[in-house]
Amino acid sequence: MKIHFIGIGGIGVSAVAQYFLAQGNQVYGSDLVSSEITRMLEKKGIKIFIGPNDPKNIEKIFPDIVAYSPAVLPDNPELLKAKELNIVCKSSPELLGEITKEKYTIAICGSHGKSTTASMIALMLKDAGLDPTAIIGTKLEEFEDSNFRFGKSPYLVIEADEYKRSFLNHWPKIIVLTNLEIDHLDYFKDMQLPNEPTIYDHLVLALRPKDLIATFNWDPFLYQAFVRNGKIADMPYLCFLHGTVALGYSKEDKRSGPAGWYSKATKNYFEPTRLLYPVDQKNYNKDEFISKEWDRLKYWLNSDSTKRVTIFGYGAPKSDLEAVRLLSESWGTRDDRNMEQFEIIDIREEETVRQNWDNFIHSHHYDYSTDYFKSSLAYNPRRTSESYFQHYMPMTPSEAFSESNPVPSDFKTLEELWKWHEPLINAEKEWKEKNKE
Repeated sequence: MKIHFIGIGGIGVSAVAQYFLAQGNQVYGSDLVSSEITRMLEKKGIKIFIGPNDPKNIEKIFPDIVAYSPAVLPDNPELLKAKELNIVCKSSPELLGEITKEKYTIAICGSHGKSTTASMIALMLKDAGLDPTAIIGTKLEEFEDSNFRFGKSPYLVIEADEYKRSFLNHWPKIIVLTNLEIDHLDYFKDMQLPNEPTIYDHLVLALRPKDLIATFNWDPFLYQAFVRNGKIADMPYLCFLHGTVALGYSKEDKRSGPAGWYSKATKNYFEPTRLLYPVDQKNYNKDEFISKEWDRLKYWLNSDSTKRVTIFGYGAPKSDLEAVRLLSESWGTRDDRNMEQFEIIDIREEETVRQNWDNFIHSHHYDYSTDYFKSSLAYNPRRTSESYFQHYMPMTPSEAFSESNPVPSDFKTLEELWKWHEPLINAEKEWKEKNKE
């Protein structure tokens, strides 16, 4: 089989190319400039075209597969020619993914230390006589000054690169996570909500400033929904218990703001927040931003005014020991909060989820649904608490028999969603105006 690698001088691509060469395939490559890596590959017998990528290279070779680095752009001349000729085109992470399916793969991932850790594991396996194959991101003297080692055993040690979600192509048996921090913002910062209603928009519009949304998710979507819907309505408070890619924190100002921005008032930098990985043991006090987020949640949970809690697809009580402790300290036992109402929205079996939250729920004081649009938030957006008290502790017959006001789930545009919420928002504005001090 003939395989041509575009961008073969890259540290990751070159290692994959060497694997296929060791398997007896005809391997070719191209790169813009000659380098130590390309010269090493040429010595091993790989034909490499140096200079601007030329579609004629593809015509000359007519390979069975064209592989390319994740850094190669879609309009690359060689890639376009290969597609024009109906040649199979795959990224190097996709090719590596196919190899991982055939091996007992140990994948090392993380923001830092992948190459060092992968090298150590590969050398330990080698010295233990297990003869591993290694595809790593650095050259080792023990591998004859190469970033690749070919072994005859099923064991494969790789670096699982996160750039452009490359590691989602891999099928490891063992994952080693070195650490987790914000990285590759040139790619991940552009994650955007679609320009249409999403569950995030419905959620933030269902609540008011007297409410709090606490999330363990890192993605920017909740914050994006908060910003775009904040133009038409007062929003609930947010807290990000594991950090978020959307926000940064200034230790000088003790304030958060959009990640990578500077405070208009003080000119201090909003350093991207630390992200916590969902493992059993975590220290929520180590990072100042995350500690303050937890302080906010604990204050709200401990407040006598908090009468309803909705859990939306979160199963922490079985996995996050520190979160359980902090939540229990703030909320109290189920006997302490015997009049408060819990609501759970989850796609799993009710009994399984109910057992997870058993220490927090008193008797049958909870509601359960598998669909957001069947929850109390969707049945009475922006009036959930009022509706709850009207139905369970009515002061008048009209309150006892008051109907819900469910939000439709089929809006096609944000404008339609906002239009539906207008009467609720206008009533809030009128009430605020009348009750000005």
